[in-house]
Amino acid sequence: MRIQAHDVTHFSSENALISGLWRLCDPKISMASISSMFLGTCLAVTSGSIDLMWLALTVIGILALEAAKNASGEVYDYDSGADLAVAEEDRSPYSGGKRVIVDCLMSRTQTIVSGAIFIC
Repeated sequence: MRIQAHDVTHFSSENALISGLWRLCDPKISMASISSMFLGTCLAVTSGSIDLMWLALTVIGILALEAAKNASGEVYDYDSGADLAVAEEDRSPYSGGKRVIVDCLMSRTQTIVSGAIFIC
């Protein structure tokens, strides 16, 4: 197993930050949460009406929690060396997390701050 050294002191642009935030939100992984909310909403509708404002707030809240969870996982994986231990040729969609710090899309501090904002 090869450990890659990365210079994480330089983070290039606003586009990199936006890409990093998008990776933290990761809509395709959040589909599991969204599908259960959809099922719950369908069941609630059969019992009567639902408040669309509360439904929207619930969806936003769940997606924010998913992003906060991903941000905390990124920091932990980076600090523990797990992200750096996966060689580029061994990467898969299931190894190394979102890699926003390792790929220099966000700094460790930006990742922590974004996770804290998402959790609030």
